[in-house]
Amino acid sequence: MIARRLGRIGMWRRAVQAVSFSLLVYGAFLIPSRMEMSLLPALKPPPGEPSTTRFDRGKILWAADNPPRVDSYPPAAACRFMPKGGMFKACILHFLSENLTWRTSFKHMLPHLLFYVALAFIFARLWCGWVCPLGSVGDVLCYARKKLGFDHLKFSPAAQRLLKTGNYAILALALGLSILAAWPPLSVCKDQLFLPYCQMCPGRAIFPLFGATIPNLGDFSTAIYGTFTVLGWLFLATFVLAFFTGKNVWCRICPIGTFTSFFNRGAGASLIKNAAKCSSCGVCADCCPVASTRVYNAKESGDTSHADCILCLRCVEMCPKDGCLAFKLFGREVARSAFQPQAAGERDSQPS
Repeated sequence: MIARRLGRIGMWRRAVQAVSFSLLVYGAFLIPSRMEMSLLPALKPPPGEPSTTRFDRGKILWAADNPPRVDSYPPAAACRFMPKGGMFKACILHFLSENLTWRTSFKHMLPHLLFYVALAFIFARLWCGWVCPLGSVGDVLCYARKKLGFDHLKFSPAAQRLLKTGNYAILALALGLSILAAWPPLSVCKDQLFLPYCQMCPGRAIFPLFGATIPNLGDFSTAIYGTFTVLGWLFLATFVLAFFTGKNVWCRICPIGTFTSFFNRGAGASLIKNAAKCSSCGVCADCCPVASTRVYNAKESGDTSHADCILCLRCVEMCPKDGCLAFKLFGREVARSAFQPQAAGERDSQPS
């Protein structure tokens, strides 16, 4: 899949996104219930513990009582609130949150963690840029913004650092509250603290709509539920505005992507730069959907992968220098920049 002309990588990416969205969101519609697959030992809630299957329809965490087709957790925003259950059970943050509250033993969690690690190790944040259904919804919002003629907001370096800090803060809050929920003195409000990020996540409000199911967007029966309701509204508004006014801002603060970002260096996927061919034109920085300048600023040849990169390969697609940028999977070149004819001497060299 060598990138020989403008748009080819983008077309492949849109096709993969469309197929992934169909499978992850509508997997329960596409695959009969009798074909439910349990790849790993299922982790079920202990007696008396909260679970999405035990909440009434009027509660924030109510989910349609339909099992997913595959009881596993991939490195993308597979959501427990997908219509009819979806293809996979949930995201990795849902998995960690509920099992921290249930105090599940590590040996029972390990197979699911290894499944996640294996998929993240192979593809890193390709899951974010090519598979994640929440990212696909965001891309549609970005497309709408461009069609309406609105320019994206540009963030200062300080604002960029604040976004970077924000994703770790959200992650720490979600996991910290999940641990606190298991603390005996807080047992009276365990249900209200259960799956704290899910109560705020925009996916909980967005995905049910694709199955003509109305999610519960408000619950003020207690102070805690009321707080999460307001935070959920703020997160949903942030998600929409983040894509509609900026460049994939939500992808930079998404705690689900934060987990997978740890595999962006030293794993199977790598973004390679041949610095000798770089003319410092700045195209890679201008076209980056997460507004990163890491590839542009790299002055030495080699792997320029970094945590913020969602590996959409837009920089490879747009780079005007033959062989300056390349994407490799376990050392094998999958795509490289090759848009403009170069002199014969320049064509002879390959990306390092």
